[in-house]
Amino acid sequence: MIFDRMENKKQNFTQFMERKMKIKNFIVYVSVSLLLVGVLGAQTAGTSFQRNSEFMTGAYFQKWSARGSQSVSEWVLPVSYILPLNRQLTFHLMNAPTHANSNFTDKSLSGFIDTRFNASYVMMEEKLMLSGGVSLPTGNSRLEGDQSILSAFLADDALGFRVPTLGQGLDFKVNLAYATQVGGFVFGGGIGYLRKGEFQPLKNSEVQYKPGDEMTATFGLDKSFEMGENPAKILLDVTYTLYGKDKLDDSEIFKSGNRLRVELRSLFKLSSVDLLLYLRERTKGKNEKGLRSLTKESLNSNGNQLELGTITFLPMGETFRLKGLFDTKIYSKNAYKQNGAFILGVGSGFQFRLSDHFTIDTQFKYLTGSLKNTTAGGDISEKITGLEAGAIFRFTL
Repeated sequence: MIFDRMENKKQNFTQFMERKMKIKNFIVYVSVSLLLVGVLGAQTAGTSFQRNSEFMTGAYFQKWSARGSQSVSEWVLPVSYILPLNRQLTFHLMNAPTHANSNFTDKSLSGFIDTRFNASYVMMEEKLMLSGGVSLPTGNSRLEGDQSILSAFLADDALGFRVPTLGQGLDFKVNLAYATQVGGFVFGGGIGYLRKGEFQPLKNSEVQYKPGDEMTATFGLDKSFEMGENPAKILLDVTYTLYGKDKLDDSEIFKSGNRLRVELRSLFKLSSVDLLLYLRERTKGKNEKGLRSLTKESLNSNGNQLELGTITFLPMGETFRLKGLFDTKIYSKNAYKQNGAFILGVGSGFQFRLSDHFTIDTQFKYLTGSLKNTTAGGDISEKITGLEAGAIFRFTL
């Protein structure tokens, strides 16, 4: 079986749902740096408050291999439309048809993911942003057979698949974020709430699973300065997320440990090269498990996750620039000596602006590393390799 951390195919239902709850849900994450992009003009990577209509589509491919023959791969075709009605109100519609398979399971996963619709409204001289959204259950949530094994691989944080799950329940979220400038600093903060809907996780079964709701608090700051004659910027985000209790039908069975996420980014110019450096740390508390009565685990099954890297841009003219990528994941083993990882990624790509309304952004990345576990027989370090390739097409109106 590929990757030692998942070698037991015959998981019981509770174990399967614990893995499923590690999925990178599109949770309420009020990143103040994203607010600052649109509200106060910070030039950061990511989603911003849009002033123009934009249609985005493209394709991503990811593949991980181990032991020379076992592999998991995923195709994603993202589709996104941003519609600003005026300077205050913007709508955003997203989906991403996906196909995932492996060469050691009989079942693949294909189809649309849950459709996400968001709205953002800025006010108070563009210092306060209220946003909300709904995730419609258009994706496949009812798994059968080996689909549960494949879903567990897609949900592994270390592998970083772009679509870790196709479908869950009907979700609602609301966020409120505020930013203001004090001296040479921009400070911001936000709160958010995500109401998770129930769904049926297994085909041919009427059992209902209700993930716990989530509450998020975010603080951030942004400092602009000069490096020689060039402008530079440092951004810090700190996010704390509280998770509610998961229910199987009417019984509480799991509660994820609360999470602290810290991210530091720096943007500056070195000679003619633009650089983005980032460092990201995620830490979670102990989970609670049980059936009808939850008990906090004796040891923490959540290890620390450290990620760092850089993106460089080299202009080759007014409309074309090369892109370089380097990133590292260092995931420590948890208290049970499981789920560690060390992964390096290096790649390149280009950005090409064909006109004022059409741009292409491509990238290719090679990854190598290992997944680390400890068993009764000693330490296990399984070598893995990965490939990522993609192209995004943006049409701005």
